[in-house]
Amino acid sequence: MEQIHKKYVKRTQCQPELVIKPDLLLLSSELNPELLAKITKSQTNTIMKINGDYLYKEKEEEQYRWYFQQDKIKTNSYSGENSQLKYENIRSLAPHHFNIEAINDEGGLITNFPRKSLSLTLNKGETACFICRREEYGADYSYQPALNLVMWVKNHGFYSDYQQVKPAKLIQEQAIEPFYMKSAREFDFRNSKLRFELG
Repeated sequence: MEQIHKKYVKRTQCQPELVIKPDLLLLSSELNPELLAKITKSQTNTIMKINGDYLYKEKEEEQYRWYFQQDKIKTNSYSGENSQLKYENIRSLAPHHFNIEAINDEGGLITNFPRKSLSLTLNKGETACFICRREEYGADYSYQPALNLVMWVKNHGFYSDYQQVKPAKLIQEQAIEPFYMKSAREFDFRNSKLRFELG
């Protein structure tokens, strides 16, 4: 998988806006002020850095091509009394409806992705690799194509501080080897009997 990824996916150099270090969030000094306000406000409980590569063809007669997606930063905020719904919006923000049910006192992330009957705790610093498939279904406006998904999720834990640095410094701080090329807990759902669901 890694060899194929390195050979066929040509990742373009993008200017990082967020680098996650073990004890500090590094943000670009040129970060959009509106996004900075979302990241730093006291009600924000989750910051997600999302990127990916997609194998896709626009027309039936064309060959499949890899498409590179630039990094995206998304935040989730919580306000109110009902602590049970603290992370409810994550499902609509994260890729493929990845969800967070709760966060424990040690910073462990609890999820039931991709199947509601599961419960998985991803500890601070831990990476999970989900391997899933889903058959195509529906027709016309409700059509969903077949999906083969390999998704890495890393839990970086809690952060209480950040620092803004110049873009050139941020590029230097960016990890040379991405976390998804390192060891991860693998969850393989390819043999699932649920044909039209990921899990």
